[in-house]
Order: sequence, then structure tokens, then C-alpha cells
Amino acid sequence: MNGNVTIFAEPRETFRFPALNNVDFRASKFVDIGRNRLEVIFDVFNILNSNVVTNFNVNTGEGVFQAPLNVYGPRVVRFGGRWTF
Repeated sequence: MNGNVTIFAEPRETFRFPALNNVDFRASKFVDIGRNRLEVIFDVFNILNSNVVTNFNVNTGEGVFQAPLNVYGPRVVRFGGRWTF
């Protein structure tokens, strides 16, 4: 037999991710300009700046077992606008 063989040595859900607490916020204001409408938008994503691991390495060997592969994204602030005509 050539190549790697995967053996599931532990039951499913033996290792679970921590809870993800996330808060997003949006504020917007409409301004009528003649027959058109302008909306000014302000968004904040991940206000609590959670950095929870969302994926980790399940392979064993060389100290890589459960090494984080993905972390929830950082706090992001976005300003925007929408012109409706």
C-alpha cells in the first residue's frame, strides 16, 4: 500500500471549538435630496474583537496536533453610502 492512511482513532466531537460570541452594529441615516435619496451607513463588525479559533489541525506528529489553522477575523469598521434614484 502506498501513501498515507487516515485512521479515526477517537470518536467524533472529542475536540470542540470554544463558543463564538459576536456583536455587530449598524447605523444609517436617510437624506432626501429632491427626488433622490442618500443613505449614509456606518458598520462595526466583531465589536468584542473575538479571536476564537475556528479551525485546527487534526493530524498528529511533530507538535502540529491542534495547531490553529483559522482564527475569527478582527474588528472591522466600514463607512459607506447608497444613492437611490
